Amino acid sequence: QRRGGVGRAMVEWCVKEVAAEGIGRCLILVNEGNDEARSFWRHIGWIDRPNVHVMSITPDPERA
Repeated sequence: QRRGGVGRAMVEWCVKEVAAEGIGRCLILVNEGNDEARSFWRHIGWIDRPNVHVMSITPDPERA
């Protein structure tokens, strides 16, 4: 189904619904090295955020 516009349509719908709830910004996580995904997100208008660093904690490794 790639390149058929389905992914773009889904993202546009989600962003519209999130905005309707008053949320002004959306963030996504793309794994390092996933160039295909980064290309998709850039193609539909999303930008890299070099000033943001992701951090996490896994308090219960069995549930990760």
